[in-house]
Amino acid sequence: MQLTVHGIEVQVTKKNIKTLRLRVKPQKEVLVSAPLRIDDEAIKAFVAENIDFVKDAIAKLEAQPRLRKRQYVSGDTIYLWGKPYTLEFIYSDTVFRIGLHDKTMILSIPKTATTDQRANLIKNSFRLELKKEIANRLPKWEALTGLKCNSWQVRDMKTRWGTCNVVTKKIWFNLQLVSKPYECLDYIILHELSHLVSRNHDETFYRHIEKYMPNWREYKQILKEREHDYETDF
Repeated sequence: MQLTVHGIEVQVTKKNIKTLRLRVKPQKEVLVSAPLRIDDEAIKAFVAENIDFVKDAIAKLEAQPRLRKRQYVSGDTIYLWGKPYTLEFIYSDTVFRIGLHDKTMILSIPKTATTDQRANLIKNSFRLELKKEIANRLPKWEALTGLKCNSWQVRDMKTRWGTCNVVTKKIWFNLQLVSKPYECLDYIILHELSHLVSRNHDETFYRHIEKYMPNWREYKQILKEREHDYETDF
């Protein structure tokens, strides 16, 4: 459902929740999550009360430099576990291979490799790296908290670092986490497991996180920061 408030289009989704929620996506989309039985006028009033926040968020997004698509050429910088690496390409006949040496990420590729092929080589290698770390770290947090998910998977998400289906107890992790420090991965693991204690981001939820990671706000802030000016990490 779509409403217009002060000339701004607002996308409304009604859910089985108790309170209204408002957010502005990077694409400058204004989204409201609303309880099932609330009427449109109440939703409009809620947005109107927070219109300064909405306009400020949109203004900040419009002021950001226009993002450019990564070309994957020698000299590009790419992050792995919070550390910057300079891309260097070595041409081979048929082999696609990736390796690290000091602060350089070396890719062996055919001369005919396209930008998409170079991107996929990095993306697939990073996916394996992230899966390895999750498989190593998730059981430790499950043992520490006494919470356990039934399954997990990695995918490239645009707006969330992770998500948890509390019914099936399945957790999805954003592939982009591989570009952040290890501690940020730990925070997201704990964050998503904590949804098995409380579905919402309420006092119970944050109290649970605080119990096991008192400095979680530090890692949340790191995840908010953009360390490059590219359209995507991969």
